[in-house]
Amino acid sequence: MKKVLIISYFFPPCNLTASNRIAGWEKHLPEFGFYPIIVTRNWTGLELTAEERLMDSGSELRVEKKDHSEVHYLPYLASFRDKLFRKAGNNSVYRLLSKFLTLVGVFLQPLCIRAIPYNNIYFHAKRLLKENSDISTVLISGNPFEQFYFGYKLKKAFPRISWIADYRDDWTTSEVVKVPFRSFHRYFEKKWVGTASCFTTISPHYQSKISAFVGIPGHVIYNGFSEIIELKEKSNIDEFVITYNGTLYEKQEIEIFLEGFKMFIDTKPKLTVKLKFPGILIDKTQANRVAKYLKGYEKHYEMTNRLPKEQIIEIQKNSDLLLMVSHKNIKGVTSSKIFEYLSLQKQFIVCPNDHDVLEEIATQSGLGIVLETSKDVLNYLSKTIGCDQIYINVEILNQFRASKQVGKLTFYLNLKTPFYNL
Repeated sequence: MKKVLIISYFFPPCNLTASNRIAGWEKHLPEFGFYPIIVTRNWTGLELTAEERLMDSGSELRVEKKDHSEVHYLPYLASFRDKLFRKAGNNSVYRLLSKFLTLVGVFLQPLCIRAIPYNNIYFHAKRLLKENSDISTVLISGNPFEQFYFGYKLKKAFPRISWIADYRDDWTTSEVVKVPFRSFHRYFEKKWVGTASCFTTISPHYQSKISAFVGIPGHVIYNGFSEIIELKEKSNIDEFVITYNGTLYEKQEIEIFLEGFKMFIDTKPKLTVKLKFPGILIDKTQANRVAKYLKGYEKHYEMTNRLPKEQIIEIQKNSDLLLMVSHKNIKGVTSSKIFEYLSLQKQFIVCPNDHDVLEEIATQSGLGIVLETSKDVLNYLSKTIGCDQIYINVEILNQFRASKQVGKLTFYLNLKTPFYNL
């Protein structure tokens, strides 16, 4: 089998969705003749908050060897900045010091590997490449995007290798996240990623804009789903449940759906309807935004902090509809949750229309419906309750299996020179 070294800060048992993409690659790459060696940080799986993710984790290297892959878990030692951040609370001095050290890190980390808190990942990867001359390909998944610095340095140290930058999100070209000191980071993104043979990302729009910026070819590899999740009969058949899973962002116009949801409740006062938001409380600002809009409808929604994945899956299994909210005037955002929705084979709503990849996945799979206005939401909900009939396009659904997407990835892993428009 051909060895490929994969560097990813996030990997199971980490419970963040960022770990799922590389987990799928580790699972399916052996089917195509590759032996993945994953280098990541140690996770317990219990890190549900930002504070918990900055605690010490592990004290020594742990290597988990399997039949067709291996994972190297490296200890994470909290920095002084991490400790201040966790202790900050209402302490203004700690908060100020934490922000100052964060600022220092922003400017120092792109200049010095040792300033990166998880730099042991780089040094361990370097040692593996030195000891394994048969590793010719390195794949690095961001974020954190400072990991692309590792690729740049490893390429200089080992000219024999080719490396691929994997963008789970875009970095300085992002239209979703405000990147502090964007111009500063753009210089390093172009410098680092410019040494890669190619990059992979999650949508055609991201592929186009990243390639135009960094000047190398890019290829779309969707996250996909590993398997169909078996559904059981709902535990509460008298309650109609709609679920939106995960974080909500400022530019997601959820108000369009919420207005239609309220109109629906007003027209069907005797129905027991609930809108669930597992995980939304991780961002109090966005949770308050939803709560304010649904004032007076408190009995019809519930919110939680981040939950273990198993609980999230159970909530979605016991839902009648799932919700996907696009970003205003932004294309290319294929959230991981849409592939989870596909694996559940549950009906889902995309609202409003992104006129891009979400619309394409929803309509082609047969599982999704795209709604533009609040009145569309009202009309759809009114006719959907009591109707269980859905038409699934199995052929299209199978194209989004992780194994299919990994098959595409292996084509680029086998290339020795970059190719455009493949």
